[in-house]
Amino acid sequence: MELVLPACHQRAGAHADRLNAAPKYVVSSTLTEVGQWQGSHLITGDDIAGQIQALKQQPGGNINVGGSITLVQWLMSNGLLDDLCLQIAPVIAGTGRTLADGEQIPMHLADTRSFANGVIEAHYTPLSR
Repeated sequence: MELVLPACHQRAGAHADRLNAAPKYVVSSTLTEVGQWQGSHLITGDDIAGQIQALKQQPGGNINVGGSITLVQWLMSNGLLDDLCLQIAPVIAGTGRTLADGEQIPMHLADTRSFANGVIEAHYTPLSR
């Protein structure tokens, strides 16, 4: 959040305006507050799964996770991920973390898109375990 806040908090334009107006939820085991970014809320405590499940039951659009492989792994492991959208860039990295962290989570490829820059977007839905 500290990295995104300076970039969007005081910017204008269609993308920044949408991001600033949207509710934002920060999942953390260490933070006690989320700062001053409009619409920011902290999810913490002993029942993070329950809080996320309650959030998923509220009306509105999709819940997007930006840039947290740890949170995506945790959501997948706890059955809280309904859809996984991966953007695959044409770059080979020699090291890095795996998405499932050793766990096998069966997925169904629901849709794909490709872009002129070589990026491929793949949408997956978890299969029942």
